[in-house]
Amino acid sequence: MSEFQYYEWQAVDRPLTGAALREVQALSSHMDVVTATQAVVTYHWGDFKHDPIDVLVRYFDAMLYSANWGTRRLAFRFPVGTIDTQSIDAYCVEDWMTVERKGQHDVLDIYLYEEDSYGGDEQPASLSPLIPLRQQIIDGDYRTLYLSWLAAVEKSAMVLEDDREPPVPAGLKELDGSLYAFALLFLRLDPRLLQVAADASEDLTLETDDGLVSALALLPPEESRAFLLKVLRNEPQVRAALRRRLGDLAGREPARPRTPRVVGELLAETEYLRREQERIRLEAAERKRTRDLEELARRREAVWGEVEALIERKQYNSYQKAVALLLELRDLAAYQETLPAFWARVRVLRDEYARRPSLMDQMDKAGL
Repeated sequence: MSEFQYYEWQAVDRPLTGAALREVQALSSHMDVVTATQAVVTYHWGDFKHDPIDVLVRYFDAMLYSANWGTRRLAFRFPVGTIDTQSIDAYCVEDWMTVERKGQHDVLDIYLYEEDSYGGDEQPASLSPLIPLRQQIIDGDYRTLYLSWLAAVEKSAMVLEDDREPPVPAGLKELDGSLYAFALLFLRLDPRLLQVAADASEDLTLETDDGLVSALALLPPEESRAFLLKVLRNEPQVRAALRRRLGDLAGREPARPRTPRVVGELLAETEYLRREQERIRLEAAERKRTRDLEELARRREAVWGEVEALIERKQYNSYQKAVALLLELRDLAAYQETLPAFWARVRVLRDEYARRPSLMDQMDKAGL
């Protein structure tokens, strides 16, 4: 089986300079795409000769890696001071999701390996649908982090059943396109586990600018000048930093504290939900089967006639269709508790067409 690896990086805050663009182009002869905002390289054999995180830190703001043996990796680069690394630590899981200082940047690295996914389709993922997650994290929306922790509950041995969950962010019941792609396509999270976890998530409320505008008057002059200077220098994420500072000055209301659940509770509720869904599915299937059998009962004699007509065609495919109809009639007889009469008619058919070896062979294989 051939191997397949896909690497993609994107620049978000600012495009690459001409010198940086040339350096990226020289990283690999396998580069499929290299622009001022994106680089893509794929391998069907061999490997990328550089650390992809080092490439991220040096040139880009986001990175996606996937391989058809079950490895997926998503990483974001943030200028130091842009994110609250202490709050993010609460969601980190060893060998799964980490946040690490690298020079003038903090790097959030989500690394998954699922052995069951080995040999998957060689269809490259796409980083673009996941790019908005970076800004959400900068803005203090930690749904991405919680979803990653939740996937570790399902897939990582580093999360124990008596561990407690990190703070549950608002809005887990209403995932946007990026979060949906992250949860179900990248993490491949069990939707039932997500549903259970989301029960404790408050509705997402949109923050208005009214309170932030009022807080402008509370911003010390030296801080105002510092923010203006950052704007003049075109430094990234100035708007997000200013909104956070104004929110602090405005006395942004903290989330209401709640008792965190233990992992075992989440898993138990998920298993209960799985069983309930399976019970509902089976009951629906049984109702459909009953309706189908009652419909078949209304035209039973016509179906017996169709069986004989198919057999008279003396064709292999017609024999297959006749046997399929006989199996439906057998199920109907079991439902109506008339199996002796059914088997009597089958014996008549076998006696009548005993010199049709192909038909007899198919009936034998079908237990008829």
